[in-house]
Amino acid sequence: MKLDALSCRHWAWFVVLPCALALSGCGAREMYQVRGKVKYKDGSVPTGTLAVVIFSPSETTTAEIRKGASGAIEPDGSFEMVTRKYGDGVHRGEYGVTFRIIQATANSMTSLVDPKYTRPTSPAFTVKVDRDISDLNYEIEKATGAAAAAAAAAPAGPGPGSGPGT
Repeated sequence: MKLDALSCRHWAWFVVLPCALALSGCGAREMYQVRGKVKYKDGSVPTGTLAVVIFSPSETTTAEIRKGASGAIEPDGSFEMVTRKYGDGVHRGEYGVTFRIIQATANSMTSLVDPKYTRPTSPAFTVKVDRDISDLNYEIEKATGAAAAAAAAAPAGPGPGSGPGT
């Protein structure tokens, strides 16, 4: 029995199409846009020499790709998460959320956020990324005690008229 050309083409679709769909993941996205806002409990926006939100893959994540992401905290408290380059988003998965808000001077660096928000092994917040998210809101506490006093006493950095020749 010979197969004619038409029959071979039909069989090819039954083999090629399922394989192509399997390789493409049937359109499932693996990276999502994640945005939000962060503020201190008193309503002020965290600022410092460095102010960043960090997503670290959790120990139990189901993510196929385990890469962290970060986002700079803007002057209005907003942030947009980035994995490698601006606009790429965050891989699907579960993440611990931590914060790095640091005031640096020529001689020291001081954390401006309570230490419980800086520990990736026991994060105060978690997030599951399986869709675009634009409404994450985090409320964190400022550092207390000596660290807060040192940060408050530290100069904010050079301002107008403080450079050479003034």
